[in-house]
Parts: sequence; structure tokens; C-alpha cells
Amino acid sequence: GQPDVPVPVLIAFGACLIDEVTNSHTGTGSASGTYTLGTTPVTWTATDFNGNVSQCTHDVIVTDDELPFIECPADVTVSADVGTNNAFITIPPPLVADNCDVDTFFNDRTGTTDATGSYPAGVTLVTWTVLDVNGNSNGCVQQVTVEQVNDIEVTVQMSPVDRKSTRLNSSHTDISRMPSSA
Repeated sequence: GQPDVPVPVLIAFGACLIDEVTNSHTGTGSASGTYTLGTTPVTWTATDFNGNVSQCTHDVIVTDDELPFIECPADVTVSADVGTNNAFITIPPPLVADNCDVDTFFNDRTGTTDATGSYPAGVTLVTWTVLDVNGNSNGCVQQVTVEQVNDIEVTVQMSPVDRKSTRLNSSHTDISRMPSSA
């Protein structure tokens, strides 16, 4: 948005009484009000009761020194995909805002607004940066952790079994009639 700027009142004096003081910004005796970003020249005009006119100009300069707002997505911890040392993770974008306007935001991993992708086992720090239209920037860091899943090898030793009493299929194993290993 545009800021509301208080401007001091012009003090005008002369040999005769001053009838009116106006400015080019508001047309009144007060130049306080809303100004756009940048430099706005304001011309003051003082008129006395004899019709004598005098003018002076000053600049009202409005700058954007406020950093844009950024809030990183929550840190993420996931297990690696089965049989790999990485995980595909969908990363939501950060929350960004600015008192003027946001120009862009991006992350250091992909250089884009989307950090979704495959992450290796371990900790990856994703740095998010937001830039406003006036060149101000701000950043935050999100931690993405992929925990390595160790492959487990299972060896099962069984005693001889009556093959007729053991039934195997793709959905289950019936071991209810297997002899106990005592």
C-alpha cells in the first residue's frame, strides 16, 4: 500500500498578512496524506491580502525499507523409499507477504518456487528467499531429513513338516498344523 505521510505545516510570513497557503499535493494548507513510493515534489503557494504570491518547493521522499515476510514450511522427516537411499517429498511453498508487493520467491535447491523432488538420505537444508518489488529480500531455512531404512534379511529355519498339512498361497500361510519346535 501507499504510506500516509505527515508533512509539517508551512510557516509563511511577510510585510502584509497572509491570506492563504496551499500546496500542490492536496490543494490545502496541509500536505499530509498518501504518497506513492519515490519522490513527490510539493509546491507551496502563499498569497497575502494584497495579492502578492510567493512559492517554494520541497520533496517528499518515500522509500520501502521494510523486509518482506517469509515463513518456511514445516521441517520434514521421512523414511527413505524402499530399496533406495532417498525419498520423493512434496514440499509446500512458504508463506510470503510484503507491505508493497512480492516480486518473487524461490529455493536454493531447484531455483524455483517448488522444492518438491527426490531428497537423499540424511539432512538437506532448503533455503527459501523472498524478494519484494523494491529489491528488499528475506529468507528462512527448512530442514528436510530422509532417514535411511536398513534392509533386513530374515532367515527362517523350520523342522521337517508334513507337506500335506502346510498350505501356502499368495495371500497367507497356514501354519496351524506345523509341529512345534520343542
